[in-house]
Amino acid sequence: YAHYDKLLSIRIDGSDLIEIATAPENLNFRDVHWSQATGQIVAQTVGTNPQNANLLIMNGNGSNIRELLSQFHQDSLGVLSAPHFSVDGNNIVFSHDAARFPSPIGRQLDARVVTLNLESGLFSDLSGNKPEGMNDSAPRYSPTGAYVIFTSSPNDNEGPDNIYIMDLEGNARQELFSNGIMPEWF
Repeated sequence: YAHYDKLLSIRIDGSDLIEIATAPENLNFRDVHWSQATGQIVAQTVGTNPQNANLLIMNGNGSNIRELLSQFHQDSLGVLSAPHFSVDGNNIVFSHDAARFPSPIGRQLDARVVTLNLESGLFSDLSGNKPEGMNDSAPRYSPTGAYVIFTSSPNDNEGPDNIYIMDLEGNARQELFSNGIMPEWF
């Protein structure tokens, strides 16, 4: 789990607290996900400016830490959230504000669901069919790995969050629940 600049591991019974990794200077860990298939960890880092964000991937023991989004960077990456491994551990899905809106509180204007193929290094934007004025965020692969489940909400921060599902190409977008939130553990 993420605790400020530390990434920690602990058994369910509260024993064996282990420090896995320390974030780069002036950054904190935020969202983290472990791949059962590969034993790797993907973790989001963020600075005091919400746009100063990146994803790090590492072995389960914290070794071999490397940035995933250096080729994705422009002036600012924009707000990121919710990195999540595919069932086979070969892909990571996350959300990213394509507008790169410079909000000091992290407001997003065009959050999109993006996948990264770890072998090829290629990114795919799955939110090509999202309605104008909406943010797609908090993506997770379904338990079978056949779909991406995510939250869609108005970018004015006034409307409800709705839970959607779509296939791995960003098609067959369908609302599952209105006025709902994405659970932390999925």
